[in-house]
Amino acid sequence: SPAVGVVDGNSYTNTVLGVAAELDADWTVLSELEIADLYGYTLESFTDAKLKESMESAGSMIVFYAMRNEGLETLNISVTSSSLFSYLGSNEDAVVELLIPQLESQLPSTGITVESIEGGKVEFAGQEHACVNIVGSLNGASLYEKQVILFSGDYMFVFTAASYMNDTCDEMVTYFTALAE
Repeated sequence: SPAVGVVDGNSYTNTVLGVAAELDADWTVLSELEIADLYGYTLESFTDAKLKESMESAGSMIVFYAMRNEGLETLNISVTSSSLFSYLGSNEDAVVELLIPQLESQLPSTGITVESIEGGKVEFAGQEHACVNIVGSLNGASLYEKQVILFSGDYMFVFTAASYMNDTCDEMVTYFTALAE
């Protein structure tokens, strides 16, 4: 499915989002099969015919995942049917306002101690987007996370950069560029 994007080695292209990334050899980019194994999806879930059905049953799907420094830095992109958020009119800021209290209540159940969660703005692939910035800790290690909200077509995407120990989220956001039109 175009909404899933295409991984080719350490390159990722998503024509629905209009973004691309070329990650250096320090990164490990997971294939669709590896993502499916990690999250319990079937490979069929990544096809046009099954993507929306898969999102409706699971809520969202991770379609891109990369890591470096033995998993201390990760990048992922999840996709959700924008019909779940249609009442917000594809308003990124409204999604951030909705997400913050959900994250504040959900993150502690995953073992994360939250220090701060706040909305903000970030440039992603040449355009300004709303984001959620999270600072906390997991098992005593500092955790930093930036979730960028992106609407395109029938989909809402959430790009997440996460890092432990050192905050490299702003740097990781710059790895994605706009596709040439």
